Amino acid sequence: KILAQFLGLTSSTTPIDVISATDLIGKHFNFEVRTKLRYSFEGVVDYCKQRMEQCHVHVLCATTAGAKTIYNALGGDDNCNVECIIGSDDETKKMEIANKWRNGLIKVLISSTCALVGNENSKCHHIMIVDRIYDLSNLVQAMGRLREEQGGDDSFVTQFLSEEEVTNDKEIEQLAKSKIDGLKNFGLNIDDNVLCHVKNQLRVS
Repeated sequence: KILAQFLGLTSSTTPIDVISATDLIGKHFNFEVRTKLRYSFEGVVDYCKQRMEQCHVHVLCATTAGAKTIYNALGGDDNCNVECIIGSDDETKKMEIANKWRNGLIKVLISSTCALVGNENSKCHHIMIVDRIYDLSNLVQAMGRLREEQGGDDSFVTQFLSEEEVTNDKEIEQLAKSKIDGLKNFGLNIDDNVLCHVKNQLRVS
């Protein structure tokens, strides 16, 4: 906040919304974790079918195989309400689908992490993150697809994880350490006690 004031970004008529250190992504949506069978996307598909009756949904997948599987299960090319984009798609296709999504012409956008940036839809009120996307900043960015004006009691960010990922303490510790090391590599001075906090967060997320 002090830096924002120094840079002249605040005024009495347009106050800046400051996010505290304990709230990195805002409070305008509900966050939930759902378990699924590893390598299975049936639960994701069923939940998406339910939610697309109520709002537009962006399904962000850790793998292109997952994105394709969910797309096909939701009707694939025969369902005009659903589109899928992955990194290997040509730029023309990506642009066409991004424009459809932006204009609310499709109800479900399924994508790999290639669609983390620049894909907005004011009718979207649910972000589904399928499996662990590879970087902590990517996870925050995925949540950021749900803008504050899209928030509300019926707005959700859902993280799907396999039961093995949720209960494997060794994997959680390794993942927590890798995330902390990544932040340290950016030059952040992080106390070792933070590792325990991150591990606890990963157990519930």
